[in-house]
Amino acid sequence: MTVYDELVTMTGGDQQAARVLLAGLRQLRDRAPDQEMRRFAREVLEGQVSLREVARSEAYACVLSRHFDHLTDWRDHVQDVDPASEDRERGVRQDQR
Repeated sequence: MTVYDELVTMTGGDQQAARVLLAGLRQLRDRAPDQEMRRFAREVLEGQVSLREVARSEAYACVLSRHFDHLTDWRDHVQDVDPASEDRERGVRQDQR
């Protein structure tokens, strides 16, 4: 079974979703700042391990949790921002020009 076939199976036969996942894995392999994320993606793409195996692995969970921590910090920061006050501040800055 190819990686693409595995992804099609995992997505319930949705070939478009499988192509998106495959493209995401390729981007992780080529561009992820974390070397371990690159390695996980490369191993999946090369058929050394399945995506399911990687997703269940403790090593992957440790790497991924570091990234989720950053994501949740960013989300919390974004939720604390009041868009109306930022718009008012931008308006003041534009008026001062």
